[in-house]
Amino acid sequence: MKHIRDKYKLLHQTDKELDKYIQRYGCYFMSLYYHAGELYSADRLNEIWEKCIELGYISGDLNGDGDLDDYNEAVMVNPSGVAKELGLPYKYIGKHSEGTDKIPNGYIAVGCFYNERTKFTHFVAINKYKTVIYDPIPNSVTVREGKMVSMRLFSPV
Repeated sequence: MKHIRDKYKLLHQTDKELDKYIQRYGCYFMSLYYHAGELYSADRLNEIWEKCIELGYISGDLNGDGDLDDYNEAVMVNPSGVAKELGLPYKYIGKHSEGTDKIPNGYIAVGCFYNERTKFTHFVAINKYKTVIYDPIPNSVTVREGKMVSMRLFSPV
């Protein structure tokens, strides 16, 4: 029997098979996907994204206009719930951590970068040394030219 890693490749937010809203707004979601350590198909990630919206873990179409392009739509509302749906045995610690805080042993972290020039915010998977280990948009301008302004820490369940 083939292992899942033999069948799928590591996906990025820019993969065209992903839901268009993951492609636009899914960097936090994709960073958690990376930390899950499983290689899911685009179809499976799309299913998990939709389920997270249905469960209220990611905000949906708040104004009923048929898209997720408006203020506070496609926003991570319950990071622990999203982590659970992705198969991560971790829970969000419940607060944004400063970029200067230490990452405790055994925790996973998502870094929040901000680019002053473009005014964009972008999430990436980081290791305990705060090194970017996965950028959902490979070589993103926000990470390349910006700086990490905060982190989202997850403790083992």
